[in-house]
Amino acid sequence: MKNYFLLLFAFTTISVFSQLEFGIKGNALYATSGELTFKNLNNDVSDIIDNKGEGFKGYNVGAFVKIGIGKVLFIMPEAYYTTFKDEYVLPDNTTVVSIKSNRADIPLSLGLNLTKYFEIYGGAMGSYYLPTENQWDDFKENAQSEMTFGYQVGLTVNLLSSIKISLRYEGPFDEKQTSFINDTTNETINFDQRISFLHVGVGLKL
Repeated sequence: MKNYFLLLFAFTTISVFSQLEFGIKGNALYATSGELTFKNLNNDVSDIIDNKGEGFKGYNVGAFVKIGIGKVLFIMPEAYYTTFKDEYVLPDNTTVVSIKSNRADIPLSLGLNLTKYFEIYGGAMGSYYLPTENQWDDFKENAQSEMTFGYQVGLTVNLLSSIKISLRYEGPFDEKQTSFINDTTNETINFDQRISFLHVGVGLKL
């Protein structure tokens, strides 16, 4: 009986690890036109192509693990370092400032292998915002580390057995308020840093 359980454990372990896939990935982040709809997504992709990458906001780099569950389902945890900039208009409606954000992202997705070459997936993502030192004129960021949550849906095309081309939409569940304080007058201005992105990425299966 003991040998039976050892054999079963070994078989299960081999089966699980035979469906494990490790890799690295990088994504370019682009501005989106609003809520996730097919029309908006089509417009966003068309804008990136027609305007030769206009709307680029930043990038991320990281790694993923794809865990197969049978032949169709999979779970995919990921980890990324993300950096991006966005522009905001001050209350005077004449001044535009650029604010940089850095964060650590942990997405967790559930996906389907549609064919050997196509995957779709979706899930939640936790983002830990790292302190930055944005400043303009007499205003300085009241930098704070903070955890926020969002969602993502995406499509991956597998090429040459190891190259992955992906398109992913990222949206927020909640807001991330950032405050800037005037050192002289103590005036405070708030911005929402949790915005939507379109990720265009390339990955390599190791």
